[in-house]
Formats: sequence, C-alpha cells, structure tokens
Amino acid sequence: MKKSILTTIVLTILGFGAYAQSFSTTAQHNVKITAGSVLDVQMTSTADVTFNFTTVANYTDGIEQTNAAQLKVQSNKPWSLAVEALTANFDADVAANDTEVSASKLEVRKSGGTYAALSTTQGTVATGARGANSVSGNTFYVDYQLKPGFIAADNYSLGVRYTVSQP
Repeated sequence: MKKSILTTIVLTILGFGAYAQSFSTTAQHNVKITAGSVLDVQMTSTADVTFNFTTVANYTDGIEQTNAAQLKVQSNKPWSLAVEALTANFDADVAANDTEVSASKLEVRKSGGTYAALSTTQGTVATGARGANSVSGNTFYVDYQLKPGFIAADNYSLGVRYTVSQP
C-alpha cells in the first residue's frame, strides 16, 4: 500500500511537470534608436602660439610654426573644419602703436597642405569622414606661417577660431 501511494504521488508530480513544460507564453517589443547629428572639435592644447621676430631674416622671410596646434574631430556625418580670425588686424599691446598688422599676414594650413591667408571670413582647413577622432584623418595638426614685414616693436595678438560643421 505504501508502494502504491508513493507510485501515485510520483506519477502525479511527473504529470504536472510534463504539463508545465509544454506550456509557454511570450511578450515582445521593438527597441528603436533616435540618432541626432553630433560633431565636436577639440584642440589638444590651447596654449598661445608665439612667433619671436628677433633677426632681419625673420622679418624678411617670415617664420613658420609647424604642428602649431593639434585638432581632433568627431562626427556622425562627414565634416568640414573652417578657420577664421576674430578681428581684421592683430591687436598691439601699446595703445600708441599705429602699426596695423592684418590678419591676412598669418597663413594657416592643415599640416602638409597649402597655406591660405587668414581673414574674418571662414575658410576651409580640412574635411573628413564620420567617426571618432581615432578614424584616419580626424586628428591632425595645423601649421602657421607669419610674414608681417618690418612692423613696430611691440607685442601683438590675434584670436583664431576653428569651427566644425556638417556640409
């Protein structure tokens, strides 16, 4: 009798277990992505770039600063990087200095490219592909060349701005 009660209990448990395994239910939904346009440009060092004119050759031939600044661009679309002077002329420290040094005396290029005179109108310096700054071409240096001629002795400064956009 004990054996038949035990057998009945085991068969009942197995029957419920087999029934539970054959029953299932599901639920589902979609996962969507909303990806907006993003772009970013960073300069690895914001330190001033200084040109020291100390010889006649400096004034006659100008000075070149290669790898003057490193820029890193990240974007999810192809991008274009523009550069512009913030003012038409360099600002002199001495107020009585009437020497005007045009922003166009400063030329800029993506390293290895062709120099172009700076102005208050944006000019394209580089273009690139979408991706992080680790993508080839999205991290690069810019070079400067300055040929101001024989300007008055003083300290001069000019703000330069880089703007990345998606064409």
